[in-house]
Amino acid sequence: MLAMGLAPPFASAQSERVVAVEDRDAYVEEFEYDPNDPPVIDGVKGLTEAEVAEYKEKIRQAEASGPPQDEVVPGHMWSDKVGIPEGVDKADADQAEVAIAKEQAQPQARSLRAAATQCKTFWLTPHRVCGSILNRYEALGGMTSWLLLPIEGQKTNPDGKGTRQRFAGGFIYSHPTTGTHAVANHTANVWQRHSWEAGWLGYPTSGEVPVRGSNAIDGEINGWLQKFEGGRIYRSPVLEGYQVASINGLILERWLKMGGPNSKLGFPIADEAKTADGVGRFSVFQRGVIYWHPQSGAWEITGIHLLEWTAKGGETGEYGYPQGPIVNDGLLTGTQQFEHGRVEGYVEPLAYVLGDDVSHIAEWVFDTEPLPFDENFLED
Repeated sequence: MLAMGLAPPFASAQSERVVAVEDRDAYVEEFEYDPNDPPVIDGVKGLTEAEVAEYKEKIRQAEASGPPQDEVVPGHMWSDKVGIPEGVDKADADQAEVAIAKEQAQPQARSLRAAATQCKTFWLTPHRVCGSILNRYEALGGMTSWLLLPIEGQKTNPDGKGTRQRFAGGFIYSHPTTGTHAVANHTANVWQRHSWEAGWLGYPTSGEVPVRGSNAIDGEINGWLQKFEGGRIYRSPVLEGYQVASINGLILERWLKMGGPNSKLGFPIADEAKTADGVGRFSVFQRGVIYWHPQSGAWEITGIHLLEWTAKGGETGEYGYPQGPIVNDGLLTGTQQFEHGRVEGYVEPLAYVLGDDVSHIAEWVFDTEPLPFDENFLED
């Protein structure tokens, strides 16, 4: 049996988390994913990148060492030839090898089985993989994929309709309506915050795919996306913080209208949360925020306007909720209307010259009046 590091399960769902403006930065830090310190998901801690590499190497060595034994022969098993990763039960590994040999000896019998009942054994683990979950698992690369090995058997979900199976690197969920899709551990860590398939996200309706491009390198460079029935979970590019967060509803709609990950906001870096007054909701992005209020809708706040608004207490402070987007007054200045006033300031001046967003430059100090523009700033 694989021992993945048991720990207490995640305490509670976070979909109704209330976050005050002064706690926003600390909240964002919760969504930073460290591959060398994988999260605890439903009581089980994941594998580090080094541990994943060890598993894959042992599997490769075993397959290269010769055909599987059809009975346990001490000293001649794959586990004897190449060893096994720490935490793996040798008896389980040897029994799995024997089962693999017997399955390989009966290819005709296997081909006659209906796809829904076909099952397959994989080395190191006693848990077989069957049906549509097996098809998806093998399509992704099987035991040498990012999923690695099954660590639990297939289970029926509480709704009585869907099924799931857990692997070292994630899960595969199957439902007659939404299909069969894999969910990586970093995505599952967000999904569990919202009660899995029983929560507002529902079942996955796609696998995790690059925001732009078609392969893993494209995904690491451009970021990743996975769709669910009730929303989406995004993972920012590995060189931009590796944060994983969900987004849905009217905030998602506004963000997509702006251009989604290609907009000036960039990727979402924290789950949507409730505002301190209990009325509105907001999402934090790489270069700004979107705040929603039932009376005024969802609007983005960025750059100098965001810094000024935050400094004055955010939605519960001097200005209140945004009433619309920043409206350009001229080449470099813009005004944004709030419930109780407006903020005027420069609109990312370097963006006009360099084609990039500089709203994260927090050392700019300003008032509600536009600041004098220093032309020498562009020459630094």
